[in-house]
Amino acid sequence: MAAEVKDRSPGELEQLTSAIRVMASRVNAQFVVDDKKTQNFVAAGEQRDRAVKKTA
Repeated sequence: MAAEVKDRSPGELEQLTSAIRVMASRVNAQFVVDDKKTQNFVAAGEQRDRAVKKTA
């Protein structure tokens, strides 16, 4: 891989670096949890807990 990098032009390296940054930001955006999703997840867990306690 290091040999491949040496053969690249500075412009090509910048394009590749930019593309990697764009992909990384998209991946990070997919894993950002918003407040509403968190609230829904917590509420669903509480409902499951209550349902389990009622049946036990």
